[in-house]
Amino acid sequence: MLALTLWIIGTLFIIILWDPLQSAELLWISSIIAGFLLIGISQFMNAIIHPHRFLEQKVQQRTRELNRSISESEFYLKMWTHKMGNLLQGMVTYLDILEHAAQHSEEDADTRTAARNLSREATFVNHQVSQLTRIKESLYESLWPVNIVHVLEEAIESAGEIIGEDNFSVQFTKTKSFSITADGFLPLVFQSLFIFHIKKGINDGNQFKITMSSEDDSHIITINSRGKEIPGEFIEFMEGDQNVEQIALDLNLFTMKLLMTRYNARILCTRNEEIFENSCSLIFPS
Repeated sequence: MLALTLWIIGTLFIIILWDPLQSAELLWISSIIAGFLLIGISQFMNAIIHPHRFLEQKVQQRTRELNRSISESEFYLKMWTHKMGNLLQGMVTYLDILEHAAQHSEEDADTRTAARNLSREATFVNHQVSQLTRIKESLYESLWPVNIVHVLEEAIESAGEIIGEDNFSVQFTKTKSFSITADGFLPLVFQSLFIFHIKKGINDGNQFKITMSSEDDSHIITINSRGKEIPGEFIEFMEGDQNVEQIALDLNLFTMKLLMTRYNARILCTRNEEIFENSCSLIFPS
């Protein structure tokens, strides 16, 4: 459009031109040349400069993602070796005790139970690492509306298989119309929170109360449970954009944080000291 404007101006100068030695002679030639130069510069910018800048941005973005992936891979390895090392050391200790414990004695039964619990926890850690790998592989796949009632039921069932159905209870109102944008890994968010809170719980049956509400631009799912106060570094990790290396090794929190980031969601935690209750609100975009 700018080139056409210049050419029209040049044509007007040609129309009013009556003497070849007039200054208008230079003006119409200059306007025609300027129009072609403008097109040439525009083509150069679109064909070379802009794609080059776009590629530079892509390279920088992929480099950041690669560095983050390397950092998380190192975190996985450090977490797995640390956790599995402790579990294996505990199992070896219990096996040594079994060598000296009388068969079918109370000490023998208690030791076998403790070793069995360690073995179950080691299996669970391996399962968590496998799930984290699947999550990383699907980070760029599309999301879809997910019914939160079905998600909570699946999370409660899977958490019950891990820690025992009799060790906790969950109360929530089944609202069929309540759904959020997520994927098939959403139950892991609630499962991870249940297990984390149970580890920090007190002897009251580990009761969870879940409430759901909606605002103009978000859906809010609040989980209340009585227990010990959540350490400040854990809250900072859940609520902020903290590097994985700056948090204690906890696979449950890391799984939850990774998925919440994928869903463009955030979490806020509060504490009621009067009734020893922790409250965590998961805020999803509507």
